[in-house]
Amino acid sequence: MTAAKSKGELKSLYGASAYLCDGFKEVTGNKAIERYFCREMKAVREFTVSFHDVSSHDGEHYFRWTMRFKLKVPGFKNAAREGVSQRQL
Repeated sequence: MTAAKSKGELKSLYGASAYLCDGFKEVTGNKAIERYFCREMKAVREFTVSFHDVSSHDGEHYFRWTMRFKLKVPGFKNAAREGVSQRQL
């Protein structure tokens, strides 16, 4: 996935007041989330996300997921982090 494609997908996924917690950092707002992902993805060789469940209430949607990745650092083993994203509709 290219950086430009990622930015477009992030904008369509996260609203202005979105919240992301990925096990490394908590980020609020779609622009902050976009900056965070674009900065962090430069160091990633492989990346996948598996969604486990969705909880919804009064237009608020919470997604629980696991992110698996491998960094471009020689000798780095695969890692996984669990997280949650929030989306308002």
